[in-house]
Amino acid sequence: MKNEAVVEGRLNVAVVGAGISGLACARIVSNHGHRVQVFDKARGAGGRMSTRRTDAAHFDHGAQYFTVRDPKFARRVGSWLQDGLVAKWRGKILVLEAADSRSKGRDIDRFVGVPGMNAICRDLAANLSVSFETRVEEPKR
Repeated sequence: MKNEAVVEGRLNVAVVGAGISGLACARIVSNHGHRVQVFDKARGAGGRMSTRRTDAAHFDHGAQYFTVRDPKFARRVGSWLQDGLVAKWRGKILVLEAADSRSKGRDIDRFVGVPGMNAICRDLAANLSVSFETRVEEPKR
């Protein structure tokens, strides 16, 4: 019997979750020539990088910003900067202690997605097969 998970040397891969980790994984697998299907229970890509939209406004309700520590990720973020997908965040972080406050972490670059954090996930999901509003149950043999 032929293994349906492998056709012509290409794997059929399912990824659960259309947040940044799941989509980064799916993108790598797809770039290596395999078939990928992403499943997510939400209405759109984002996970913890989701952006909510209402008639009055839109806001990021998960991650408000991200930092970069890995050189490989820094190269990726550099390309996102060039493409206008992210921007440096110029906000201030304050630590409140008793009756005093002080700035924290000024030497760390922080980035935000443009126009919202889920822009990064939407970009990663481009040209991938993604099924939204789909619950995945526990796998059974």
